[in-house]
Amino acid sequence: MFHPVILGVIGGALVAKMVLRRRYARAGGCAGGMAEGGRHWRRGRGLARWTAPAPAVQLATLIGSLELNARQKEEFDEVLATVRNAVGVEKIDAWPGLGKALRVAGTEPFDRAELAELPEDAVDGLEHLHNILTPEQRERLAAPKR
Repeated sequence: MFHPVILGVIGGALVAKMVLRRRYARAGGCAGGMAEGGRHWRRGRGLARWTAPAPAVQLATLIGSLELNARQKEEFDEVLATVRNAVGVEKIDAWPGLGKALRVAGTEPFDRAELAELPEDAVDGLEHLHNILTPEQRERLAAPKR
């Protein structure tokens, strides 16, 4: 028949393959996609590892491009904290809906219907953000490139 060591190696390889496939599928796999916040498989330096996708919105860069004054910066931070608590995420820039929410806050006129899936507190905060920004800042906030 077969030597027990050979059977052990083949069995171990099959189990490892099943475990890796299950991990990949639970992390989002190919079907999860980057837009939905799924993880992806990346190879580098001879080791394969799981990496989280880059955030869709670079918040620090965005805030810097808006050139907010001190009052606006303080209120912007308060709005982000309100939205973070309302949608129930630990970090606001990890929330996949942040890009859309900020884009809607920058559009003229503010459209509450676009944000109907968000809690009322979050929509109110984003409308307040829309109102404190100048028209030039709203244009930068609504710009599709991030």
